[in-house]
Formats: sequence, structure tokens, C-alpha cells
Amino acid sequence: MDRGQFVELIRDLAAIPGPAGREEAVARAFAARLKDLAAEAFLDPMGNAIVKLAGRNPKASLMVCAHTDEVGLIVKTITPDGLLYFDLNGGIDPRTLLATPVEVLGADGPVAGVVVSPSAHLSRPEDRAKPIPVHDLWIQVGANSDAEVKALGIRIGDPVTFRANFQEMAGGYVATKALDDRVGLAILIAAIRRAARRGLDYDLYAVAPVQEEIGARGAGVVARALRPAAAVIVDTVSATEPGVAVSRAAAACEKGPIIRIWDYVRDHVRGTVYDRRLVDRLIAAAERNGIRYQTDAAHTWTDGAAITLEGIPTGGIFVPRRGSHSACEIMSLVDAEAAADLLAAFLEGLTGADLAALSAPRPL
Repeated sequence: MDRGQFVELIRDLAAIPGPAGREEAVARAFAARLKDLAAEAFLDPMGNAIVKLAGRNPKASLMVCAHTDEVGLIVKTITPDGLLYFDLNGGIDPRTLLATPVEVLGADGPVAGVVVSPSAHLSRPEDRAKPIPVHDLWIQVGANSDAEVKALGIRIGDPVTFRANFQEMAGGYVATKALDDRVGLAILIAAIRRAARRGLDYDLYAVAPVQEEIGARGAGVVARALRPAAAVIVDTVSATEPGVAVSRAAAACEKGPIIRIWDYVRDHVRGTVYDRRLVDRLIAAAERNGIRYQTDAAHTWTDGAAITLEGIPTGGIFVPRRGSHSACEIMSLVDAEAAADLLAAFLEGLTGADLAALSAPRPL
């Protein structure tokens, strides 16, 4: 897949609205791009997309996954004068929301809106110096009453996404909503299509799970159902930014994908110790193929947290990006393309016997 095709794939996937709880269009778009290779393709009852590629002589199976959902908002209150108060659907810093164009996913289709805060002209200087709580923000959709809001097909509990806003930038950078994790889905598609040309020695499950942003829920359901010998997740990670200490974020843009060692969020008692055997295989694949890479240990969680709870050895490939969990995230195509190369090289170098050994009991 050349760069132009890869960019178009990211753009198309990122444009699809897919907040937690409303990911089906994203899941179907992902599966459609691999269906011609599939022995089997379906959505499970939770909405996770599962595409199975049959191996030549499978002794075991591998699951690779990137989540479908994006961070967003959810309608919490509709006021008599037609304003929508909301809550967060995923981890968003409210400071990034001011004057952001959004779409409310109502019963009759998307409705355009804007996140609004009290006007600067009507605020006191001391108020403007403080962070604005989520409950002081609202969405304006052009309605003047709750009846007009309901006539637009909007109800309490409807999800809200950021407006599609993909743009190519200088230096090989791109910016859009939902890079986390539509770029992961694009990487899976590109890598799997490349590896499939050579044929696989094992069954491969390409999975696009739901609800990662609200607790890595879908991936655990799929892992429990499929029981693969091992899994590799593809996701994004916060890169260093000006003024941020390297102790908080060590990964950098344009230095290659991250092969993660460990992550953990103490408050949620959630995280992943990535299987060292898979970590080493990913590093070896990168070095054997001259692919630049980074390693990290981070304060976060991913779908790996749910998969490892099922006792499945898990590895992870991550793309560094800036503006995390905002209406417009930014990344270098150099890193995303290298991540696709790394995953393809890993898939091509793996055998069914390797996977069987990963999942077999080890003598004491």
C-alpha cells in the first residue's frame, strides 16, 4: 500500500462517527476492507468485528486488534430553551472543547452543533483564569426549545462526536479527530494485506473491538470467545510535547513506533505487563528489517489489559501522537507506516509452532 492509499484509508476511517456504544459503522468499514481475504467475517453480539484468515497448516491462532471507538461526549440534559448539556464519553480534557464543532448522533441522523461556554464579554477576569468545568459547557444545535431539539431526533443519552476534520500538514504529518485508534485499524489492514500475500502458517483473527475508551470492554469479550494463543494490539500513545518532562512522556514523533513493555493506571488498578517473549520478537523483527522503533512504559491502559486478564500473552505496537483525546490529534506518517511495516514483518516471521509454544505450559 503506497502512502497515498494509506493516507486515504486513515482519512476515510477517521471520518466515520464511532463513539463508545455506537461503533458499528466503523467495525463494518474495517471488516469490509479485509473480507476478500476472509474465511469468516462477522460482528459478535457486542459489536466487535472479527475477521478470520485461515492458515496453511494451523497449530494455533493469533489475534491482532485495534479498537473502533473514539472519545466523544454524550447528551445528559436538554434544557427548556434548547441547549444540550453533556458528559464525557471517554477521557477528554474539558479545556480542549471550547468552540469545537460536533455532531450529535440523533435518531434521524447527525445534527451539527458547537460546544459553547460563557462568553468572555460576560465573564469576570477571575473566572476566565480558571478551568471551565464540563457542567458549565453546553452544545448549541440551533434549537430554541426542548421540543425543537426532540424534533431534530435528539434524546438524552445520544452520543456526540467531533466533526470530521482531516488535514495533511507539512513534513508528512496528518491531523484529524479519532486518530486514536483509526490509524491502528489502518495499520492492521495494510499489514495484514501484505502478510497475506505470502500466506500464513497459523489462523489469524483481525479484530476491531468496541468500547476501549471506557474500559477496554470489547477486547476481553473477543479474547474469551476466541482463546488465541497470543495477541498483539495496535494503538496510539502520547508523544513528548514542548514543556512536558521526559519522565512523563518519553516517546517522540518521527522516531518510529513504540514497542510497549508495561502500562498501568493505579487509580483504576488496570494495565498490562506485555509478554516479554512477544516484546523480544517484535524488537527482533524491527531490527532484522531495519525498522526504527522505540520502547516505553506508560501511565495508561489499553485493550491489552482486558486480553491479559484472560491469560493470553500480549504484545503491543503503538504510534506516537500529539493532542491526545482532543478534537484534532496529530501524528507523523513516518511512524504509522513503520508500524505497519513492523506488524507485517512480525506476522510474516511467525509460525504456528511459535504460537503453540507461547501458549503451552512450561515445565518448572
